[in-house]
Amino acid sequence: MDYSFIFIQPQLHLYFCNYPYKTFNTPCNMTIYDVSHYPSTYCKTLKNIRIMPSANCIWILCYNSIQDFNFLCIGSQSHPIWIDISAYSNYFVIVFDANPLYLNALNINADYLRPSLLRDQQINLKLKVQSPEYKLLSTFINTTSFDKHIELLLNYIDQYTTCCPFPASFQTMVNMIFTGNEVLSLQDISAKTTYSVRHINRMFHNYLGYGPKTLCKYIRFQKVLKEIISNPNRQNSEFILNIDYSDQAHFQREFKSFMGETPKAFCNQLIHVYKQSP
Repeated sequence: MDYSFIFIQPQLHLYFCNYPYKTFNTPCNMTIYDVSHYPSTYCKTLKNIRIMPSANCIWILCYNSIQDFNFLCIGSQSHPIWIDISAYSNYFVIVFDANPLYLNALNINADYLRPSLLRDQQINLKLKVQSPEYKLLSTFINTTSFDKHIELLLNYIDQYTTCCPFPASFQTMVNMIFTGNEVLSLQDISAKTTYSVRHINRMFHNYLGYGPKTLCKYIRFQKVLKEIISNPNRQNSEFILNIDYSDQAHFQREFKSFMGETPKAFCNQLIHVYKQSP
């Protein structure tokens, strides 16, 4: 899926945007942050990461040394969660979009790894010495180059994972949501396709683990986040122009339910981080 924006996790971006990061759309859309061997007082005090409700699957590669590292796989979440990273000083974080990406180390018995199978899951991979994941992390430790880390990750994904697109009929429905400017209901999607409301709802829960209305909210919120991150020195009314919120109160409620804080509080944090940028 090559859309005009790539999913982000706002707290990850807040924590790590002053470190090397990059976006890709192969094999599926992803944002990569590299926080390794870059001294920072801010990250030394970082104890945990907040993951907001989203369509994202996230990998976090944490490490201190060849004997001390971890590989976390976090599925899409329905509620905010906190991930403890206090034991590590280096992180390599990959935020994937909603596409299915098969990861062999998960060892899940399925034709392919649907996002619904990882919904509300946090998997701490137990790495064997000869496993591809162990080799990936052990090579990460031997270099501080962001470009080399990207190369190692993409080679690992190419060799040991399989990106399995959604069936065409379901992809068409997802595209409707991504390209629309409003929250679509099951009835809206049914009217635009030949499928019944019940069948559409079943497909969304089978592939994603939630319904189309939830995906609409995720995407709408991502559009607002892009506006905020591009320039946090604005009023709420400017962030939600041409985005399907009924009013500012609606936006404030949804922002707090996703983020656990007000838009103003998040903007103030962003402004502070941007001032510290090199």
